[in-house]
Amino acid sequence: MNDERKERVFDDGDVFVLWDISCLMRSVRLAPQGRAVDLFCSFVRYLVGWFVMDRVALYARVSDDKKKDDGSRRQDVERQLELLRKHCKLAGFKKWKEYVDDGKSAFTEDLNQRPAFKQLLNDIRRHFVKRVFIEDLTRYSRRLDLGLQWLKEMGLYDATVTSIREGEIEITSSQGWMRSSILLMFAEWDSRIKSEKVKSGMQKARNLRKHVGRPRKKKGGSES
Repeated sequence: MNDERKERVFDDGDVFVLWDISCLMRSVRLAPQGRAVDLFCSFVRYLVGWFVMDRVALYARVSDDKKKDDGSRRQDVERQLELLRKHCKLAGFKKWKEYVDDGKSAFTEDLNQRPAFKQLLNDIRRHFVKRVFIEDLTRYSRRLDLGLQWLKEMGLYDATVTSIREGEIEITSSQGWMRSSILLMFAEWDSRIKSEKVKSGMQKARNLRKHVGRPRKKKGGSES
């Protein structure tokens, strides 16, 4: 066995893959005959996918899923995905996995409110993802503390984050840490300003005794 093969066998990611494989094969043994066949087919697709994929992830997010008067989206997550796909193709990647949070805020502290990003973090921890591409850092996070925390964790798993607009995002060097901190600080500042404006507008409407929130429904069921 050559050195390259030895390195591949004992790669950290393989430890997690072998664990998943052992759990899956145990399920195959314990499952009914028909279900066992389905599980085995899933195991084959999983194993083949692991060895052929580039372990590249595309992450796209928009915080607004509302529509304009003409029916079009105010923020279209598909635009980000098209941009990221084009970038990966030009970079020479052929396979990637897409993680999409549509209508999810990056200012929240609760990862359950961002299910795709939570799954991305879990896949990085299991060494399924080594490179993450985003349009810009505001898609990744709008919290200074959490953004730096996640960048540090991803770095511990040898995963890189690359922004199409800002380039590679890292905090291992002093310059990278300062640059990432400034970008995340401005992203959080922008979110806080917008939040304050919304709250101020809602309070002003309440003072004028105007309805705040969703339109009230009439007795017939239509909205007023």
